[in-house]
This record gives sequence, structure tokens and C-alpha cells, in this order.
Amino acid sequence: MMMTLFSFIKKIQGLILLGLMSTVIAIPANAQSPTSYAIGQYADPTKAGYDNNLKLSKILSILGANELEVSIIGQIEKRYDHLTLYDSHNKEIGKYNGDIYEQFTVKGASIRVDFKSDRRTTDKGFRIKISLRLPAKVFKDIKKKLLAASYRFLNLGTSEASEKISQNVQVLKTLQTKMQQMQQTPQTNAFIEQVANKLMLIAQTYNELAAMNLWIMKAHQEQFDILKGLKKQTQYQIHQIELKKQGYEDSLDQTQTQLENTLDNFEQQMMQLSMAGYESIIPSLHAQEESWNELDKLQNTLEAKLRLHSNYIGLFLDTLKVNGQIYQEFAQAALMRQKTILTLSQTIKFPQFCDNLTKIVKNERDIRQWIKKTQDSEWSVSQ
Repeated sequence: MMMTLFSFIKKIQGLILLGLMSTVIAIPANAQSPTSYAIGQYADPTKAGYDNNLKLSKILSILGANELEVSIIGQIEKRYDHLTLYDSHNKEIGKYNGDIYEQFTVKGASIRVDFKSDRRTTDKGFRIKISLRLPAKVFKDIKKKLLAASYRFLNLGTSEASEKISQNVQVLKTLQTKMQQMQQTPQTNAFIEQVANKLMLIAQTYNELAAMNLWIMKAHQEQFDILKGLKKQTQYQIHQIELKKQGYEDSLDQTQTQLENTLDNFEQQMMQLSMAGYESIIPSLHAQEESWNELDKLQNTLEAKLRLHSNYIGLFLDTLKVNGQIYQEFAQAALMRQKTILTLSQTIKFPQFCDNLTKIVKNERDIRQWIKKTQDSEWSVSQ
């Protein structure tokens, strides 16, 4: 059967729409569902503001969107007028009045805008705009938050702790050297008191640092929760691309089969055009998928390194607590003349501290290298 010109045009329009959606260009769903809405001065600059006793409800939508970017600007009377937004599941997003300047993202393809004003004072009005959240921007946002969480790990007081420990280790080494030199000489009360006081100060420092353990581990867990959320977003993007890619591949196969069974020249041309469109879209989706998969691998590796880093820090702080108690007890014993300088010398253990510090420093260096790799990762839409 010969295809009519009208049918041909409709199919071509369908193909173009699919192509635009695959490259993530926003298309309004219909004239009743625009992508922006305004009242008062924001709708008409000649007006002083919006009217009294308004009750408005408007749907803003973008066909095929998974996530929207929403921006609101305006001035609404503070006490009795309210602007309320709802998502596509009729869940309240937020309620606004007074001076408004908001930008945020929301899941779904639409939002509902409700506005009510009373019979009294009004204000200038507002404008709401929605736009499709482009995959490239989602990619950059995830990467930005991933880097922020990683840097947060490296700035949770551990650098300060490492610096203090290093300083104390030097003090202990100096004390140990003096004690070893005095092993063959009489032990004066003044020297024993000096050693004991220094050990007490170091014990106090260690106990203070060890007390940070719960706070640091809680902060670490907060960052792990953020990483988990980012991981879900990345997996969602990968899944969406896989669905699109599979859809176009299926359409390509189906069109190829139809072409082989079609004798009409006009239909053959239309199908060849459709296949050319699909073949141009699929490589772009492959490139996007590769970008997301690379980011996913970087996330997995970085999270593993951060968990190891967290474990090292937890062990390090536990070691501080134990050693702080040991130094405190030996210092008190020394002041009571129950321990000799030689015994005190034997209590000062460096390898454990040095080993823990070395692991933390090495792991921090490794994390920074992976942060650099994450920074260098790029969004790609072509091969």
C-alpha cells in the first residue's frame, strides 16, 4: 500500500522528536503546559503588581523529562499570600512568600503551581521557569559533590592531629635520648619531674585528640551517605541510557526487517531515513554511557579508598587513647618514685605511631591522586 504524504510527514515528525529527546532538548508538552509562568510585574511590566483575591493553579511540564530544574524569582505579600509548588506525584515541594529567589531540581516531568492572594495588600508578583536538567549538568553536579565529600574527609581534624602527634613524637625522642644518657648516672628528682610532666601533657593531648573519634566517625558516615546517594544517581543515569539505547537498537532492527520486506520505493526511503536517524543516535548514547561508567568506576574506587582511610583514622585515634592512658599512668608512677627512668624509657614506643601516621599520609596521597582523576573525567556525547 502506498503511504500518503501526510503519513510520511507524521512519521518523519516522530523521528525528529525522538532524536531531539535523545539529545535532551526540552519540548513543551502542549500549549496548556508551558515551561514558564508569571503574574504581576513579571508578566506585565506596566502593572504595579498582582491582583487581590487570586486563586490560580497552573501545570508546567516538559515532555519526556526525568528531572527538572526550577527557578523562582519574585516578591509576594509576606503574611497572607502564598505560592505553593507540587511535584508530579502531588507532593508539596515548598511554600513561598516574601522576597523569593530559589533554584532547585525536582524529579519528574511536571510541577503544579498554586497561588492564593487575599483581599488586602499585594506585591510585585513572581516568575517560575522550568527546564530539562541536561545529563551533562547532572554529570558535573555529581562530580562536584563527589569531590566535595572527598575533600571533606581530608579536612576533618586529622591533619591537626597528625601535626600534634609528630611534634609529640619529637618531644618523646628527645626525652628518650636524655634518659638513655642518664641510665648510668643518678636520677635527680628535677629530671624525673620534668619527664613526668611532659608525659602528662602528651597524655592530655592524646586524650583530647582521641575524644574526636566519635565526631570524626560520624562526619565520615555523613559523607558515605552522600556518596551512596550520588552512586544511586549515577546508576540511574546509566540505566536510563541503557533503556534508550536498547529502544533505538530494537527500532533499528525492526525497521531493517520491514525494509527487507518492503517493495514500495517511497516507504523504503522513509525507512532508510529512520535507520539513519537511529544509527546517528546510538553512538552518542554509547559515548554517554562510557562517560557515566567511567565516573561510576571512579566513585567505587574513591569510596573504597575513603573507607580504608576512615578505618586507619579510627585505629589511629584508638591507639592515641590507649597510649594516652599509658603515659598518664607511668607519669604518675614516676612522680611517686615507683618507676625508674629506664622503665619510663621502655614505655615510649614509636613504631606504632609512625606506622599509623605513614599509612594515613600514604592513603591521603593516594586519595588526592584519585580526586585528580575524577576532576579530569569529562562528559562525552560523541565518539
